[in-house]
Amino acid sequence: MGVNSLLTLANARAGMLGAAGHIADSFSNATRQRNLVVVTTAADSEVFTITINGAAITYTSDASGTKAEISAGLVAAINAHAQAAYVTAIDLVESLEIESDIIGTAYTITVTNPATGVLTLSTLTTNTTTIGFGLWVVRDQSPTPGVNAHLATVTGEISTGGRVAGLTLIDNAQEAAAVAANNVGYPIKEAMNVLRQGYAHVLVEDQANVRPGMAVFARHAAGAGETLGASRTDADGSDATAVPSARFEAMPNSSGVCLISYNIQT
Repeated sequence: MGVNSLLTLANARAGMLGAAGHIADSFSNATRQRNLVVVTTAADSEVFTITINGAAITYTSDASGTKAEISAGLVAAINAHAQAAYVTAIDLVESLEIESDIIGTAYTITVTNPATGVLTLSTLTTNTTTIGFGLWVVRDQSPTPGVNAHLATVTGEISTGGRVAGLTLIDNAQEAAAVAANNVGYPIKEAMNVLRQGYAHVLVEDQANVRPGMAVFARHAAGAGETLGASRTDADGSDATAVPSARFEAMPNSSGVCLISYNIQT
């Protein structure tokens, strides 16, 4: 498991086992391309367009258009289109998430705004995202629930019972590969060693706030300098969610590494 192997890379200090008596399972890195489209400005009787793989998919708002209505309309239009064979749209209310249905396969996406409305497009994860050590991952819901896992990008993936797979752990083979490739973590489709129950060391974003017994929060929205799946002590506004049955067990060391405990979720 790499318990006694220390890398000088800061990220690799996370994900080391902290005590005997643990349960770990193998999950494949199933991180897909995911994009977020926010209905920044609603408009009445306007055509909103999202183009996926070159196919323009539209929704025309009604005479009293709202952000929630436009988001829901775009989701329905995408999921009823031929492109639904390649992507799935999820309504987040006033925004929508679009994700690839095929692990490791990218799609192209653009938005076209009407005269008085605005859609804002951003990238959440790519189809080649490496998952680092010591990060929280959630169970994939398709195509094979419970076998694949990915980094969460919405709060419900963490808060919903049984969705959290656990914490990615270091193993000797992955440590060696990481050093050789200067790429710390599990590549796409790689089998990940994931802590399901027990103790592990993690890097903590806000290490100064850690106190034993506090709940562990996992980041599901990341800006510049932030990492999806990272541990912290609070919601950071609305960008992180408490991991069920996870808590801090000790104060962090001088490198910001802290011992956490986690109990299996079913």
